[in-house]
Amino acid sequence: MEQISVAAYMGAKCRLAQILVAMMVYMKANRYVDLFGGLGNLFIQKPVHEIEVYNDLDSDLCCLFKQLSTGGGRSALVKRILDFSYSAEVHDKAQEILRSGLIKSGISELEYATYVWYDLLTSMNGNKTGAFRGINDKIDENKVKNRILHKLDMLERFEGVQVTNRNALDVIKEDIQNKELADRTMYFLDSPYFENNAGYSHNMVFSKEHEEYCDLVGRLGGYKMVCGYDNPVYQKILVEKYGFYKYLVKEVAKTMRIGGGDELRAREDEFVWLSYPLKGAYQL
Repeated sequence: MEQISVAAYMGAKCRLAQILVAMMVYMKANRYVDLFGGLGNLFIQKPVHEIEVYNDLDSDLCCLFKQLSTGGGRSALVKRILDFSYSAEVHDKAQEILRSGLIKSGISELEYATYVWYDLLTSMNGNKTGAFRGINDKIDENKVKNRILHKLDMLERFEGVQVTNRNALDVIKEDIQNKELADRTMYFLDSPYFENNAGYSHNMVFSKEHEEYCDLVGRLGGYKMVCGYDNPVYQKILVEKYGFYKYLVKEVAKTMRIGGGDELRAREDEFVWLSYPLKGAYQL
């Protein structure tokens, strides 16, 4: 089955989304909060919650998803990006604009969001700062524009999603103080992974950062799904201190790019830590 997403990006959960949404709570939660929204792939696969919140600390991504969350914004965004030619020159211009930021660029939010999306679609590995993907038998201007048109129905899924640009820990702290709200919320937490070397613009690298994060998640009410690779911090705090349940999801590639020769991509087991037990195929 073809995986449709806003753009391809390592760690964006496109290929795991169907598995993860099957492990979520719906009947007891009318609110869904994706605290590290990224490219929003869980929204595409999951049923609709009454209230849905996309949050990310990356202001560029939030600018893009604000346009995607309204019919008028989506229509204008798609129309504008189809006007862009697929070329190294436009790609370089997009990255120059993104380096300056929305305010300094002096362009509208719609225009800026278009450059954000264009850069994600045309950069190597889907990385906002990556090199131009080039033109070959697999990708050219017509193929890129056809891929965008193929996404139109999927993009409607973001209609009405609330978009916030906040530090996830601040959101968690706020919701800890509002137990009634938290208790009817399904939280999806796909933070930067423990001891990662991905070079994210907003990262969590050190053990102490993850210790604080896990402790706050443990104190938070509601239904919680935390993603990551197996590590001693999550075991100690989420499982042993707060009673979370750990489930193996799938073995995944840790990198998008394959090295030279016969070198294979590094792989790792992907886990989730849940505040509620699962039945059936996932039962421990």
